[in-house]
Amino acid sequence: MSRIFSFASVLLLVLALLPAGGAQAGSRNTRVGPVVLSDTGASGVISTVRNSSNAFEYINCTIRSSGSATCIAFDAARRSRACNSTDAEMIRVIGTMRSDSYVSFTANSEGICTAVSVTTGSREEPKQP
Repeated sequence: MSRIFSFASVLLLVLALLPAGGAQAGSRNTRVGPVVLSDTGASGVISTVRNSSNAFEYINCTIRSSGSATCIAFDAARRSRACNSTDAEMIRVIGTMRSDSYVSFTANSEGICTAVSVTTGSREEPKQP
């Protein structure tokens, strides 16, 4: 009898310590749009772009066996930004991209990548089927 009483007491204690109001969702990023262009580059979450109802928006980076990489993005207005790189560290960073990564790149006036950033985490929207 005391064993049942102890289990019930522990269960009540655990339930009392749970936050009220139901389950809480994790932190999420809310972006301005699937693809955001700046004067020198672009950014976007790959899965958000894919999940967009706009069939034109696009963001992608490609690594070639020749040791070069290209990043390109189109926004809803069909404007684009792109850059190329042969920098080994930038190519390594581009290689970490996943289908739900946030990608940001900037370029100089010759179209050479000056920075590439890839963020993958639970705050980004997952890709839908």
